[in-house]
Amino acid sequence: ATMNLFVRLSSATARRLLLESSRSATATVSSIDEFLPLLVTFDNDCRIYCSYNGGKIFDDDVISLPRKLLPSNYVTGNNRSVKVEVLDDVQVADQVEVEPLTVEDWELLQIHATFLEERGWLEQVS
Repeated sequence: ATMNLFVRLSSATARRLLLESSRSATATVSSIDEFLPLLVTFDNDCRIYCSYNGGKIFDDDVISLPRKLLPSNYVTGNNRSVKVEVLDDVQVADQVEVEPLTVEDWELLQIHATFLEERGWLEQVS
């Protein structure tokens, strides 16, 4: 199963988070839609690391998380509060090395080689 670590925010919320961070001095509007690394802290002190890459929702001050990112003991519902912070010093990958373990892994790599070689994996791990 694939783990989606991307969240969705309104553009206004993404901009506000970026401006409140120490990255604001070097940030541009286009960089918000490219990659914004985040730390989300739940009310039970559970933390997850994720990123925003332009996925939009229209409600300000709302974050949309994939259900799999929620802590197992977290009760979902309306008006739940989380703390969202921009991570300042996250390195962007420029290379990914993959070592297939099974024949099926090799076959998948061969089938999707063009996509993967054209930054498909880097976009997922950056």
